[in-house]
Amino acid sequence: MENLVINFSIEDLVTLSLIALIFLTSIVILFFKKKRVAGIIAAIGFAIFLAIGTGEIPGFLLGKLQKEYLYESYPNWQDKNVIILLGMATERLKGSEFNTVVPGTFAYSRIVKTAQLYKSCAEFKPDCLVIVSGGDPQKLGQSEAEVYANVLIDMGVDPKRIIKEGNSRNTFENARFTSEILNGLGDRVKVLVTSGIHLERSALYFKHFGISHLHQIPADYFSAKYSLIPVAYNFAITDFALHEYIGMARYSLYNKMGWNPPKPGPGVAINVSVNGDDA
Repeated sequence: MENLVINFSIEDLVTLSLIALIFLTSIVILFFKKKRVAGIIAAIGFAIFLAIGTGEIPGFLLGKLQKEYLYESYPNWQDKNVIILLGMATERLKGSEFNTVVPGTFAYSRIVKTAQLYKSCAEFKPDCLVIVSGGDPQKLGQSEAEVYANVLIDMGVDPKRIIKEGNSRNTFENARFTSEILNGLGDRVKVLVTSGIHLERSALYFKHFGISHLHQIPADYFSAKYSLIPVAYNFAITDFALHEYIGMARYSLYNKMGWNPPKPGPGVAINVSVNGDDA
């Protein structure tokens, strides 16, 4: 649910920070009159700059993250189903008459895909729920769950079939709080909707909380723009990809150090009332 475009975190600045650090290091070394070493380090920094800017590095990183999700297939709907929509930030329309809060730029593809899946499910099976997961990390006064749910309702999703999880501030909490809801819903076909680049990390976190059987649906894909000269877009999507890799590496480290919340035991659940109210 992190906003990878507007609200940068440390991970989101990693490529430019790394390149700047390399060039700064070469300047410091040059100050100590070690021209050869400084030249080598500067050349390495320039090579990385070119490899990212021309699309080679982001293409490689994105390929590894998204390759398993290139061929989308809808699930075989059963008697009971639930579609899980992960949030991707909200934005306030500045200057609008009502100071409106709307989904973030990259959230719409997830919302549209969720609506499509719901209509596909409802056409064949009547018991189709939608969990919208996302709090208000931007502190705009409305949770992502609330804002997205309103759009889904406008697109034809039955408000009585929507469960809003409005407390999570990041992907790990998306998985944590949504898993508690899922455990209270019993056995269902579970469909996870998020960006292709985000699926692997999201599924990893859900598995930590005991939800391993997820049909994963990519709402969108990122691809590198190959060019003979560096393109700013490639630096941005490299940051997005590294955000995912760093998140998974941090999860593994926290697991080894015992810093992640314990995995839930059997029977851990919360009561859920499916009536369109916040869950």
